[in-house]
Amino acid sequence: MNQDLVFATIRDDGSVTIEVIGTLGLACALELRHQFERLADRGLGSVEVDFRQAECVTSVGISTLAQMWERSTSASVPIRFVNVSANLRRLFQVSGVLEIFLGAEPPA
Repeated sequence: MNQDLVFATIRDDGSVTIEVIGTLGLACALELRHQFERLADRGLGSVEVDFRQAECVTSVGISTLAQMWERSTSASVPIRFVNVSANLRRLFQVSGVLEIFLGAEPPA
């Protein structure tokens, strides 16, 4: 059975890694956004969203990531999306958010 999860790890330096496991869709997108908002409100140094174990990102997931990106800008909390697979990179490209989310990051 596949479980779709997001969870955060706060490191000693105040930075945070949020890991996406399985599908980032309706089932866990709201939880991801809430986790990020709570962390941003705490004034943490930076946030990484790690897609190493992500299998899929739905349109709801992309919308959530876009909301997080906007919130990170307004809260001055740097956010990076890391370990993005070629398939997710292509999805971001087709969705028109690749350059916003990944900037000039070299392909994985």
